Amino acid sequence: MRISLQWRLLAAFVVVVLVAVAVVAGVGARSTATEFGSFVTQSGRMQHRPLVGLLTQYYAQNRTWAGVQDLIATNVGWMGGHIVVVDAQNVAVADSGNAITGQKFAPSSADTEMDIQVAGQVVGRVYLNPTPEGAQLNTDFMQATTRGIVWAGLAASLVAALLSFFIAHRITAPVRALTTAAEKMTHGDLNQRVQVTSSDEIGELGSAFNTMASSLARTDQLRRNLVADVAHELRTPLTSVLGSLEAMRDGVAEPTPEFLNSAYDEGLLLKHLVNDLQELSLAESGQIQLDCQRVTLAEIVEGAVRAVAEQAKAKAITLSADVPPDLSVEVDAARVGQVLRNLLANALAFTPASGRVEISTLPLGERVTVSVTDTGVGIAAEDLPLVFERFYRADKSRTRASSGSRSGGGAGLGLAIAKQWIEAHGGQIQVTSEPGRGTTFTFTLPRAR
Repeated sequence: MRISLQWRLLAAFVVVVLVAVAVVAGVGARSTATEFGSFVTQSGRMQHRPLVGLLTQYYAQNRTWAGVQDLIATNVGWMGGHIVVVDAQNVAVADSGNAITGQKFAPSSADTEMDIQVAGQVVGRVYLNPTPEGAQLNTDFMQATTRGIVWAGLAASLVAALLSFFIAHRITAPVRALTTAAEKMTHGDLNQRVQVTSSDEIGELGSAFNTMASSLARTDQLRRNLVADVAHELRTPLTSVLGSLEAMRDGVAEPTPEFLNSAYDEGLLLKHLVNDLQELSLAESGQIQLDCQRVTLAEIVEGAVRAVAEQAKAKAITLSADVPPDLSVEVDAARVGQVLRNLLANALAFTPASGRVEISTLPLGERVTVSVTDTGVGIAAEDLPLVFERFYRADKSRTRASSGSRSGGGAGLGLAIAKQWIEAHGGQIQVTSEPGRGTTFTFTLPRAR
């Protein structure tokens, strides 16, 4: 039988409260009995102190207890209770009940003992025993007190049970909401969110669930987009190659060098796309192998600049690099060079003629910051968080007619791959941009020791 968390919490709260009430009631009853007994004893002592004075005076005058029975019989009316007077040998010399005079007296636990002293010596004792009526009153008082404690404990337990039920419900309600949302998510509804109404651990759990749900929804959407984008990217070159082959098979077109070169270029495009996808997959799964070695950053930058120099020259774009010749890093030079070439190619593609593209570096402790800045068309604010996504293009925010994309490579994978390579080196890559003013990509690399 399944017992819900709410009822288990309620049972735990009630058990704890009952134990606490039982302990308090037991200690309270015991303490009350002790204090009440002490009160009765002290009250008896104070009530019969005049009697002790009479007996002390009697013995001091007569130097004997002979005849003291008459004194007790004369005063017993106002004294109340059962009174026994014994000598120093504990032999009863007077008894208000006139029953044990001359006998050895054995006091009970209920008797109150009071010493009789003359000249600093104990010459006798007075034992006081309450009457049955007085004892019954004491018993009735203790029983009434105990009943009051028990009823108060039961009332406190009932109130605690109600409060525990309310608290348990408040605690488990968000958990039930999380369970319901999670069950719906298992059936494909990734739009489930829970309402966060507190800032405690339960609220943090709800916030974490909402964050996870948003991440899953975003991942699912990216997966769908990935499938659609891959299909789209593969369809165009495949259609072109198949069309060329079909035309040659049907004799419609001759296998001229130009015709074959066009088909070959489409094949290379397919190969590059597949290689990029494989490279990105390995990087995202953490299976990439880096060949990190000590190398000067200027050497990597010069190689990337040479690779895009013709593209910059064709658009009359000024391409400059400010890198100290002795600044060394410990990286996979090929991968970092690939990142720089992607960033430079993007910068040149989106920078108008006679523009400017600059590479700058800034050593910061154990890391080096590398920035690629252009004076191009920039990136809209709503597109900035998405530029590193696979197959993402922001062409809608561009003012150019080119079919390329800020993600590089024409397929929207360049920046996604660059991000993975930089993070594989333990660094980070960021982008800042102002539409119409230009864009800056900044990433960090580990300095050589």
